[in-house]
Amino acid sequence: MNKKTIIFVLVTIELLMSCVLPLNQEWVSLDAVNTSKDSIFIYLARGHQWSPTVYPDTCLPKDTYVGNINLPHTNDSISGYLVPVAPHDTANVELSLIYCADWKNEALEKFFADYPKMTSWFFISVDSVRKYGYNHVASHNIILARYDLTTSDMKSLNMMIPYPPTESMKGMKIWKPLP
Repeated sequence: MNKKTIIFVLVTIELLMSCVLPLNQEWVSLDAVNTSKDSIFIYLARGHQWSPTVYPDTCLPKDTYVGNINLPHTNDSISGYLVPVAPHDTANVELSLIYCADWKNEALEKFFADYPKMTSWFFISVDSVRKYGYNHVASHNIILARYDLTTSDMKSLNMMIPYPPTESMKGMKIWKPLP
C-alpha cells in the first residue's frame, strides 16, 4: 500500500472510533406471565405517538399494523406489536428505549417519570385469532381482558404483569368482557 492509502485508512479508523454509535441503548421491558391453560397474544398500547394505539384510545389497532400473526410461540414479538405467550409461560414485553448510561445510573425512576402515566395491556386468545382472524377480533373487541395500568401499578407488580389478574391487582383498572 502506498503512503496516502495508509494515512486515509488510519484517519478513517480514528474518525469511526470517535463517533458515538447508537449502541448504548437498551429496551426497558416487563415480563408478562400467562398462568392460564390457553395461548394468548398481548398487545401493549404503549402510549407513545409511534404506537398504533395511544391511551385513552382503548381499541385494538387495525390488522395492517400487526403483520403475520400465524407464528404463535416464537421468541420474537410479531411485527413488534403482538407478543405470543404460551400457557404457563413468561414473555418479555418491551416498553421503550432507554440509554444504557441512564440505566446504569439507576435512572429507572426518571424513565417512569417521562413514560406515559397510563398504559393499556390487551390480552387476546390465540384461538380467537385463528378462528375469526385478527381484523374481526379487533373490530369486535374480542379480548380476554384489558388492564389500564399506571406506572405505579407496574412497579407495585414488581415489573411482572400476570394474566389472568391476581388478587394483588385489586383496585387496578381491569376490564373483562361479560361472558
